[in-house]
Amino acid sequence: MIIMKTDNSYSENLEIFDKLGKNSIHERRTAVKPLYDYFQKILLEIGVKLCGIKSELLKPLHLKRRWEIVKGCLSYIGEPRNWNSLISRICTFRDRVEHTDYYDPNMHELLDIREKAPKFREWIFRIGKEYYKKFKYFTIKEIFYHLSNWYISEAELISKEYGEEPYVATLGHSLDIEGDFYLQIPELVKILEERLKHIKKGEDIIPSDLENLVNLIKIISNIKGREEALLHYSICPKCGRKIKEITSYFGSTLEKPEPEGFYYIVGCERCGYKLHKETIYF
Repeated sequence: MIIMKTDNSYSENLEIFDKLGKNSIHERRTAVKPLYDYFQKILLEIGVKLCGIKSELLKPLHLKRRWEIVKGCLSYIGEPRNWNSLISRICTFRDRVEHTDYYDPNMHELLDIREKAPKFREWIFRIGKEYYKKFKYFTIKEIFYHLSNWYISEAELISKEYGEEPYVATLGHSLDIEGDFYLQIPELVKILEERLKHIKKGEDIIPSDLENLVNLIKIISNIKGREEALLHYSICPKCGRKIKEITSYFGSTLEKPEPEGFYYIVGCERCGYKLHKETIYF
């Protein structure tokens, strides 16, 4: 029997949001936090209790990453992409408040997210319970196939985003895996992709298949945990420099010197890593 939290445990965050004033920039900035926590808590519970994802993988992650992982499971049942915009908006508010001390969240957008929050909870719990019922009857092969494809996709995104030897992979001590753990990602992905072709044709899973998958999960979990820690201190996980606000104007010409707008970026000027990008027109 799965024991889920009561509605009150989530509604407390919304009640805090409702009680906060919204008339000043300070109140609006403060109001972002309980909204963000509302979605964070829901995704953690859905991910762990209904999707079977280990809590140590989800807990260190920020909202966007949690959503991507849980969404990968729920896509078997419903259409999570319909909620991408809502999650993206609250992530944008949180990132800009976190990294810019004078950013002023739009009150009407905050209220719109607040209005949609209970609808999101209702949807994700319904779809999550459907996924859990189906997941219980998955065969070992189906679970292995599903998890392998998901973590291969995550590994490819990480490798594409960070390159060959990012700062996030050079911190502290290596995992309990021989050699440079980050550089093992391409080889593990290649091995798992090849094995999935054979398993799809009817071959059995062998112990080395499980070992390779576990090693890939360890590496990805470690990278994501380090990434979250670095971002908390505004350190670029790709090169180790400081993440800052970058404003770049566009649209000006010799005939028309006034720009049409600007790109607002939270990221690293040195390596081009972007945490957030927004185009603003005058």
